[in-house]
Amino acid sequence: MLHNSTFTMKSIDNEIYRYITFPAQACAYKYGHIHIKEMRTKAETELGERFNLRDFHGECLRHGQIPLPVLDDIILQFIKRNSNILNGH
Repeated sequence: MLHNSTFTMKSIDNEIYRYITFPAQACAYKYGHIHIKEMRTKAETELGERFNLRDFHGECLRHGQIPLPVLDDIILQFIKRNSNILNGH
């Protein structure tokens, strides 16, 4: 890391400590990342040109820290609301 990044030695020590102390954290972050990307793809596919990345991100973030199944429900409602706009409802 020291030779291939701009991290200081202190930052590198902190990263190593974090990965050793909380090994599941990185896996949880990656799982969340993959899941949110899947929900984004679903929203993009279903909304087509009505999909707005800024609105999608806002919807994901405005609820704070929530479990992924709750986020699923929120994004499905987001898709439904924006589909209704598309259909004139």
